[in-house]
Amino acid sequence: MCRFWGHEWSRHGTCSGLDQVEFFQSAIDKIKVQGTPAFVTQHVGQSVSTKDVRDAFGGAGQAVLKCEHGNELSQVFTCYDKDASSNVPTTLRACSAHVLAEDTCKSTATVVIRGFK
Repeated sequence: MCRFWGHEWSRHGTCSGLDQVEFFQSAIDKIKVQGTPAFVTQHVGQSVSTKDVRDAFGGAGQAVLKCEHGNELSQVFTCYDKDASSNVPTTLRACSAHVLAEDTCKSTATVVIRGFK
């Protein structure tokens, strides 16, 4: 588990302007408010269009899908503006080209949403 947190901090947190505790707390706070879109929870175990998944997370350009084993959805990245004074994430925004390039589900029209056990 420490490798996960270390990766997230070095990859995403170090340029956030927050310290480690503030960075992870703001991420937890954001997910508590945002949650998982109903579309995703309603389609666990099903094959759905990548367009519908992206739309559930704000639309094309606002969600990066990561797939494993061909078409199994494994992660979704979203991008946010941040408050100028506190540096905490605020509103969903379009992801930059270098983030969009990380999408590994572009070659498939559908993905399978797997559940966690």
